[in-house]
Amino acid sequence: MVDLYHNLHRLTALSPESPFPELRDENRLARLETQDYYDLSGSGTSYLERPFWYEPTGQNLTADEAFREMVARLPGILAGVQVFRPLAPSEPDGEGSVASPSINRGPATLVFDLQALREFPNAVPAVDGTDIRRSDMVWSLLNQYAGSRDVLRARLPVRQVRSAAPTEWSAKSSFTTMEQDLLGHAFYSSLRDLLGYRAAERQTSRGMPKGSRYPEFTGAEVAMSVEFFHGYLAGRLSSFEISFIRIMGLISALKPFCKVTADGSQGTWWLERHEFANSAADLRSFVADLESIYTDEHLEEFKRRVAGIDSTVIEDFLRELPEIVERHRAATPLPMEALQLAAEEYVQAEFATGPLNSLGAGEEAVVFTHGRLVYKYFHYWKARDRSDRIAFLQSLVGRISGYRSLPDLLEVREQGEHVVAVYPYEEGDIYDGGHLDGLLTLLRETRQAGIACRNIHPDNLLVTPSGLKFIDYGSDIVPWDESEFEQMCRRAYLTYRFSFRSDLKRLMTESLTDASLPELTGLDQFRRAVNPRGLDELYYRPMADLISAYRPDSVLDYGCGDGRLAEELAVRGIHVTGYDPDSSMISKCMDRGRQDSCGDRNLLESLLVESVKFDVVVCGRVLCTIAEEAEFGDVLADLRCLVSDSGTALVAVCNPFHLSTESTEL
Repeated sequence: MVDLYHNLHRLTALSPESPFPELRDENRLARLETQDYYDLSGSGTSYLERPFWYEPTGQNLTADEAFREMVARLPGILAGVQVFRPLAPSEPDGEGSVASPSINRGPATLVFDLQALREFPNAVPAVDGTDIRRSDMVWSLLNQYAGSRDVLRARLPVRQVRSAAPTEWSAKSSFTTMEQDLLGHAFYSSLRDLLGYRAAERQTSRGMPKGSRYPEFTGAEVAMSVEFFHGYLAGRLSSFEISFIRIMGLISALKPFCKVTADGSQGTWWLERHEFANSAADLRSFVADLESIYTDEHLEEFKRRVAGIDSTVIEDFLRELPEIVERHRAATPLPMEALQLAAEEYVQAEFATGPLNSLGAGEEAVVFTHGRLVYKYFHYWKARDRSDRIAFLQSLVGRISGYRSLPDLLEVREQGEHVVAVYPYEEGDIYDGGHLDGLLTLLRETRQAGIACRNIHPDNLLVTPSGLKFIDYGSDIVPWDESEFEQMCRRAYLTYRFSFRSDLKRLMTESLTDASLPELTGLDQFRRAVNPRGLDELYYRPMADLISAYRPDSVLDYGCGDGRLAEELAVRGIHVTGYDPDSSMISKCMDRGRQDSCGDRNLLESLLVESVKFDVVVCGRVLCTIAEEAEFGDVLADLRCLVSDSGTALVAVCNPFHLSTESTEL
């Protein structure tokens, strides 16, 4: 605005048709004497009163052409465009261009150490849900003091283009940005002083003990930093107020260039001649916008908001900084080759394993084994609540044990940013379909263990000699609830039906919110199999009802087991003779109070020899357990011999299409 005032003043001394003066050399000399353009620069502001002259985009422009061009560009000032003071390469100055120590960092930063980006985040406190500014400077401080790295400044020409600058400017957003800038400056400066104080106290060139990679602060240090913060904030706010008042004064100085003076004279040629009316109106509008923005009310409101910041925001951030750094490191993995090597070296050293074989690597972890145990090294946790997820996984150690489908979780060891899960190794093949019983078992056992798996997928299942195994303990293991279980069932069902599909992951994601997918046809039956109905509902009560309808005088239960059917029929007043080849079952049957009517093979031979006939002969869940064809025929022959000519034989099997299978769904 200082530049605008002086340029308008110079234009008033020119006629519209006269050449606009070429003043680039004056600007170059002014630039050599200027360290900064920033109103709130800590190196002083006296140079801000030295004007820079407008440099037209074309050559040999007249005063009126330059005026029109300059006024058209004025709104860009509010969006950060340098209309009068464009950034330009520094003049060559020998030793001055050599890199020198600094902690400044901006968008034009070259990072030569990849670990510098991985070890420390761009992190600052958030006020009302929005990060304050200067996170890049905080990153620079952490790398210098906690990471023992060199941060240097060098003069390199960089072209800054504001082509993406907003076309419309908002006073509210601008003051919000300035508020974040003042808070960011105060926080960065206080952190710099705190780390510098620690460095001096420990008589080292850095602020951390040798070998330390974590910026941990004591309570006294946090209190000291908060005190520093408020001191810097008060100073910065005072500088802002001075600048604000200077702008209000400049607005008053600009008004005579925009409107008729008190004595009625126009004063400037762009106000007197109608061909400049549009540009004059644009200038008037620009100054009016400034006047509506820079008011006493806005200044007082801004000061109140900035000065009223809650100190606990700063305190909490400093206390949580080690955890913030750890979360960043966990979410920023190394390139895969380097990551696998680093993970293998860590596991070997931490668990004294000796040589390891790699089992694979994914976006979350790399996995090794020495033939007896599996070591899963986590390099990335998708969840923001990393600590809670790790703690939950650790709580499962000892709880996940003795299951068919879930490997025993032996240990989850956490050391700083390193997390390793340990469980038994078992040879196997990647799942490629089938194994319905194994998937149903997995669902039942996860419910029993109190967990839900958000990552059921063929890639995470292994077919081993002992059955189907889930092999992906990690951040996708969450506490069980009905909603999580339902989503897990959908993933398992799609895994069972469509393991061959290349878009299976996409299909699983869609299934979580769209139950109408045609691929989910049959899910209801699958869900019922996960929660099978018991034998009372499926067999004993229906069979007892069926037998009762015949009103029999005599009933034989061929393969009576523990006498559960006989007990159900006794309630209906029907006497049952029970036979079972397993003597241990007969003792259980007798315990149910049927001592005089059940027996083993001796009873069967007696019935056959004496040609005893029954009105109803029941054979429930026997034929589907017989693998030998000859034995199968013998049982059918027994049934025919034992039922009367006018009687009925009732046969129940688990699955009529798989009579010779050892285990089927009821």
